[in-house]
Amino acid sequence: MGLSTTARLGYVELDRVPRGGRYLSEARGRPLSKNHTLRISVLILAGLLASLVYILAVGLLTVQAIGVRDGAVFDLTNAVVAIAEPHVPYLQMISIMLLGLLVAYVLLVGTRNRELLERMALSGGFSVGTASLLVYSFAGLGVPRSNMSVMESELVGWKGWIYKAGSDSSAHLLLALILGWMLLQVLQASRTSQLTEAKSIQ
Repeated sequence: MGLSTTARLGYVELDRVPRGGRYLSEARGRPLSKNHTLRISVLILAGLLASLVYILAVGLLTVQAIGVRDGAVFDLTNAVVAIAEPHVPYLQMISIMLLGLLVAYVLLVGTRNRELLERMALSGGFSVGTASLLVYSFAGLGVPRSNMSVMESELVGWKGWIYKAGSDSSAHLLLALILGWMLLQVLQASRTSQLTEAKSIQ
């Protein structure tokens, strides 16, 4: 069949590029159908929601890890409710690692059978949401005396979770991984387009 086969579907011009036995459909220069646009919008929102859930979960686990390490038990408002024997927070550390691996798998591997544009929409929504929450964390927005620790009860509830997630390197690494994958997809699509145009001229 060759490297690329161009077909017209209504007002949408599609390039079907074989990859791994499957085909990726990429719209070029034409408006998408209403259903396709709605699906892309839903995926972007899903990515944003996933980023919020991920950051809050990482933050909650980080707060709990601080408590385990320092011998304190926190409730969901980040208030100390009991004293315990300090030890290494193995469970929380492993949970944060597995959560990052799960998100990376879903975004990069679990969606491999979907169209590239849809995968980019989901990953893009997640990246924008995660980056925004990290900026929120580093800026200390809405958090009085944000340099204070959770132990001093300055960071109550979800604000404390976001603040602590911002200092977790696994969140930074995951964001860099997703952004790197998206950049590679853009470069590969650009190269494929150039090869297609070169073949059409020949």
